[in-house]
Amino acid sequence: MMNRTDYLIKEIKTYHCDLIETSPDTAKIKFNKMAANPFNFYRGTAHLFYADMKRYPSEFVNEKTGRVWIQGDLHIENFGTYKDSKGHIVYDVNDYDECYLAPFVWDIWRAAVSIVLVVRQQQLKEIAEKEFVAEYVASFCEKIKQFAEDKSERDFKIDLEHSQGEVKKTLERAYAESRSDYLDRFTEIYRGVRRFKINEKQEPLSSDIRNRMISAFYEQYIPTIPLSKRHNPDYYSVESVDMIEAKGAGIGSAGQKMFSFLIRGESDSADDDIVIGAKIARPSVVKPYVEPNPFPDKYIKNEAMRCALGQRAMQANGDPFLGYFEYDGKPFYVSELSPYEMSINLNEINSSKEFLSVLRQMGQATAKIHAVSDRDADATLVPYSADKEIANVIAGKEEQFLSEVCNFAIDYADIVENDYKAFLDALSREK
Repeated sequence: MMNRTDYLIKEIKTYHCDLIETSPDTAKIKFNKMAANPFNFYRGTAHLFYADMKRYPSEFVNEKTGRVWIQGDLHIENFGTYKDSKGHIVYDVNDYDECYLAPFVWDIWRAAVSIVLVVRQQQLKEIAEKEFVAEYVASFCEKIKQFAEDKSERDFKIDLEHSQGEVKKTLERAYAESRSDYLDRFTEIYRGVRRFKINEKQEPLSSDIRNRMISAFYEQYIPTIPLSKRHNPDYYSVESVDMIEAKGAGIGSAGQKMFSFLIRGESDSADDDIVIGAKIARPSVVKPYVEPNPFPDKYIKNEAMRCALGQRAMQANGDPFLGYFEYDGKPFYVSELSPYEMSINLNEINSSKEFLSVLRQMGQATAKIHAVSDRDADATLVPYSADKEIANVIAGKEEQFLSEVCNFAIDYADIVENDYKAFLDALSREK
């Protein structure tokens, strides 16, 4: 039998084989980011996490709680701020590239492991590790029970009025941003028309690609925006602006092809133009570990449609620009690139009290995404009340649920740290 280290290196190379072959420099950048600390390594290896899940059954998973929308890569830095479709800047779960129909506990477990890793990284030693996890889990349980009883999940939001501590500070920073300042970072006015700046991270498109992308934008993307959120055609005008092909940033998206569109927005003023991003949607890392296929036959046209449906379901009042299209046979997932998107700076969390406050609000946000994404969003995919099913399976067993999550989080964080050391050794041998 293959030992853990050999298995680890084999899985990482297999998962990244296309990136290694087509863009070895980008792969090197991603691996160096993963090498920074165990938490970064964990963020970059969600595929390992789900491959391990077959060894961790849960008594809280049944036919219904095993088939709800999950975010799929839930960790501390995948919570943040954005402006919702009603104009509110809120703190919520974000980044839905890996969303899927799967056991709800996988979101809880993955987030809980990230909590332990951050506690160790920030050296928050005033209280035991399990107490941090318990704060998050207890908040989730309390909120999912409330949603099951009063069905308030679609109106729930963590905004300036309903936030505390570092979450409130992050929301205040988001409110201090302006669209015009954001546009000035990436664009410039040329002959009265705003266009993208060209820099070392961006490449201008050829006229052929640009024309084909415009066609895909109008003919495929716009019809995927729900009518209730769709503006008039002039709003989406892209005729007089440049589009830039930019390489993906971040640990999870390294090497992904991304396109940016600059659209007209509300008026002819160049100050309310909007930046729309489109990136290739790959199969969710969760997909290989959910059997049978939870989606009805031919219901999901492509992976970008899955991402858009999942995000719409879990955010409820989310990004009004969500949609998708295909280009060169590849599915592209479309969303706004917004000035109001921010995450909590982990380096500013210096006390257990501060972190516990963040975890309480993370637990509430996690309960919200599971509660809103059921039959109220799409009864074809989840034809029952997810919040009621989850609340029922936990009811009377809160301590067992808490113990299951805490024990798993601490044990699996140990595995991550050992895997991280093996990864560092393998990197050093290849240099």
